[in-house]
Amino acid sequence: MSRQQNNNGIGKSPVGIFLAAALVVLLLGACTTVPDYRPRAPGGLVGFYSVRLSPDRYHVDFFGTTTSSRQEVQNRLEQRAAEMTLQSGFTHFAMDVQSTELIKRRQAGFVPDTYLHGPDYFNRARRWSNIPLAAEGIETRYVASAEVAMLRADEPPRNGVALSAVDVIRRLQPSPPLQIASAAP
Repeated sequence: MSRQQNNNGIGKSPVGIFLAAALVVLLLGACTTVPDYRPRAPGGLVGFYSVRLSPDRYHVDFFGTTTSSRQEVQNRLEQRAAEMTLQSGFTHFAMDVQSTELIKRRQAGFVPDTYLHGPDYFNRARRWSNIPLAAEGIETRYVASAEVAMLRADEPPRNGVALSAVDVIRRLQPSPPLQIASAAP
């Protein structure tokens, strides 16, 4: 076959280039949102962490990234509470003692090596204390915490507000939603 017969021309048209670029952006966007929702590694800064307080009660924390909004962090905390509820054999949960905090951490800056070398070294060295603060930064991230009380469908809510774990997962999980094994009728 000749080269012209193999090439359908889609990749070279402006529309084809736009569609290819849009696909790459969508795929990269999907990759950046999913990894934030994972168990928090020891010493890690991002993810969820839970401690079992009793057979029907957990303390759950969700640590967001520096780009996560307050609402995103609260949603991921609620999603984790719903997943743990279903995994523990319950259908509903209530979140007691819930809080979301803004954590600020100072990032140590650095002075580029070229700052202390070159023809004007002595003048720069004398002004060492006047290095702009742009080399430093403050990293901010949200941390959401809650005590989660798990309930069966026939139990009355303890604090008046019980959420269906299945409904929460359907509302918050990324599209397409993952299968929920214990939610089958």
